[in-house]
Amino acid sequence: MLHNFCTLYRVKKNTILLFFLVGLQASLTARKIDFINVYDHNAWEEIIKLCQKKNIPLLVLYSYDKSNAGNLEAFQKKGSNTKYANTHFVPVYVHPNSKLGKTLTSMFLLEQQEYFLVFNAQEIILNRASKITLKWLEECVRRYNEYSSLMKDYYNRDLGKWQWIDFLEIEFYNKGYFETIRLANRFVPQLEEKDLSNPKTWPYIYFLAIDVNNPIFNTIRKNKALVESDAEEFSWKKYYVNAYNLNLSLAIENKDTSRLFKTVDYLVPLFPDSTERNEQKLLIQQQYYGALNQWKNYKELTLNYLTEQDSSELYVEEYEKVIGQYNYAQARKPGTAFLEAGMENSPSYKTAIALSEMYLNTGDTDLAYSMAKRAYKLAETAQQQIESAMLIEYLSR
Repeated sequence: MLHNFCTLYRVKKNTILLFFLVGLQASLTARKIDFINVYDHNAWEEIIKLCQKKNIPLLVLYSYDKSNAGNLEAFQKKGSNTKYANTHFVPVYVHPNSKLGKTLTSMFLLEQQEYFLVFNAQEIILNRASKITLKWLEECVRRYNEYSSLMKDYYNRDLGKWQWIDFLEIEFYNKGYFETIRLANRFVPQLEEKDLSNPKTWPYIYFLAIDVNNPIFNTIRKNKALVESDAEEFSWKKYYVNAYNLNLSLAIENKDTSRLFKTVDYLVPLFPDSTERNEQKLLIQQQYYGALNQWKNYKELTLNYLTEQDSSELYVEEYEKVIGQYNYAQARKPGTAFLEAGMENSPSYKTAIALSEMYLNTGDTDLAYSMAKRAYKLAETAQQQIESAMLIEYLSR
């Protein structure tokens, strides 16, 4: 009897151990989201069919590094997180350099290297983020379930305030700034100042309340505390960059100097540092004039800026900027003007040697030789003397 008891004890003990090991394995498995690698369009089509069949959204990890994307590792440490993701989504991994990745990059203007994207079976992006959280996934499921009624209410002109936020964000993710800005202006009257500190409005503010003609942009511009009061996670840098890029693009596209100067007057003062404000004020106008080949305005603007500064280095920097960013044939004249102004106002070895090389490239060897000799006289180190002496020797042949 004792033998039978010991045998039974061992069987129970082994059974318990087996269940423990099975449970442990399941627990370890649940700690990973089951991302399916998808590289081409055929596989993508099959995944879309799977989403239709299961009637659940598609969760896409778009990243160069599958194992270390964003906060994925930390997110997966909690078993309930991964269980939710695996249960409520079809998770797939897409490398940006794959055929499919390049298509997604171009269709949806994916500017960052990492995104978590959620699609429905109609291949509409419902949400996107650089980090994954359970709350965000739950929000994505809500949008998935409400998308049809959201579109119906939009066409019936019956969207409420928070429905508008969802609708505009989805439109932006799929159509970009220019298609969505027009719609955004229809929504403005529904927002109240107290809404601006609500995190739900932040995607709208980041991406659409950035037109200098948008009333919300001007409300925030005049009273930043409306957002700052409760918005510790609100990134002003992100807001500035988005507003800068959009308004400059619209100004260039429409040759709209009024928008350009509004952007200078309204947006640039929001930058906290005075030096940065001056640089941004110069840069946005340079980009506008350069894009429209208005080189006379570009040159006059930059020369006025350089005259106000007390730095010989800046003349060379502005020369290198214009030569590096624009067509050489067009940029050569303003670039030469910056170097010549530098030699007149604040002569230095770097300016002289750069100007000598510029003259040499344009075939004016006499001026190149003369400027190389000036560079030799302005040299501050033995290495600079050697470099300028070698140039003088080359030009004297």
